[in-house]
Amino acid sequence: MTVLSSNYSIHDFSQLPHSNLNHYYTFGDIPNMVDNQSTLLREGDRLSLTNKLEIQKIRTFKDLDENWDSYEAQRICQQVIDRSIEIIIKIDLFNENIYFTSPGPNGEIMIQLKTGSKEVEIIVYPGKIKLVTFENNEFSKQSDFSADNLLGVIEWLNL
Repeated sequence: MTVLSSNYSIHDFSQLPHSNLNHYYTFGDIPNMVDNQSTLLREGDRLSLTNKLEIQKIRTFKDLDENWDSYEAQRICQQVIDRSIEIIIKIDLFNENIYFTSPGPNGEIMIQLKTGSKEVEIIVYPGKIKLVTFENNEFSKQSDFSADNLLGVIEWLNL
């Protein structure tokens, strides 16, 4: 059984007699037994509190005026805000919490995920979305981001 989220932990134990159960997972401190073939999903319409707060924060970026950083930073357009929120909602479906979000000087929004020594930055610009990965605080790679490869990003982050 593979864990795709840092919010869960999986533990093996000897298979119970007359049962297919041989794993359990914990969410918080509560253990739950599952079989090898289980896929654990949360209700799709429930955002984590962390991700709700990051979405609220991103919505406030529309109030930033031109030159908001006093170094000629551009305004954050509604399209970038909407695309950033869509990405967070998709990330939340994998039970992953956003580590940090911030506006950038070129009208972009940076969405950061972090687990242990690995970090992912999804940078939403007005005309493109970039993915930057780091491991042990060292640059790993940069590429174009697509929601189609989000599962691979989450798996890399949690391996």
